[in-house]
Amino acid sequence: MRHVRSSPRSLAPRRALAALVLAAVALLAPATARAEPIRLDASLGLSRFQQQAKPRVGTPRGERLVEHNALSVATHGAWRPYRFLALGAFVEADVGQRRSGELAGFDAEGRATIEPAVGGSYAEVWAGLLLRGHWRGAFAEVGYPLLARRWDRGRADLPDERGGTDGALSPILTVRWMAALGGSVPITGCLDLTVRLEWRIRYYDQRDGVDLAGGIVHGTQEIRPLFGLAWRLDG
Repeated sequence: MRHVRSSPRSLAPRRALAALVLAAVALLAPATARAEPIRLDASLGLSRFQQQAKPRVGTPRGERLVEHNALSVATHGAWRPYRFLALGAFVEADVGQRRSGELAGFDAEGRATIEPAVGGSYAEVWAGLLLRGHWRGAFAEVGYPLLARRWDRGRADLPDERGGTDGALSPILTVRWMAALGGSVPITGCLDLTVRLEWRIRYYDQRDGVDLAGGIVHGTQEIRPLFGLAWRLDG
């Protein structure tokens, strides 16, 4: 029986194909014990924004043109079946106070006065699904809220078609998205310090299921930092 010995040149394509297959398997293989198949994040964010007017620097402060204070709490849970990909859910809640007006002038002591002073307190809740990509300590997320509601006492100028202004605002199904970039720094074997920069966009078109008057939509978007901790359950 005659044996034919394969040349290195004939083996090169096979080796290249095998390397590609192994690379694909390594990429799509389930996470190893270090790949944190389950991760829970808890984050907190604070924001404060003000604007004021004065005749000159150093004079007494009057009424602020704009004042906005907000507290954000977020919880994210994700299952990581693949090395660079995780699937999960999130719940976020915001509470805040917003007030704004136009400069009317200055009083006898040089303090600013504004009119009208429009605003009030608000609360917003988002809950939905997220997709997260991982690379080393960095991650990127995109989320879609299945539930999104906003109770806003400062938006009496957005009544529904029946004239009501007390109902919760809800956004259009196709324009309600969350995206974030972040990173993690290990503290202990299963606990990380996290920071994320989150962007949210939504266009409200209803109050408690009733279209806003005139068929208008109210669009808002924001970018906010969130700081917190992540607990990793290694498999």
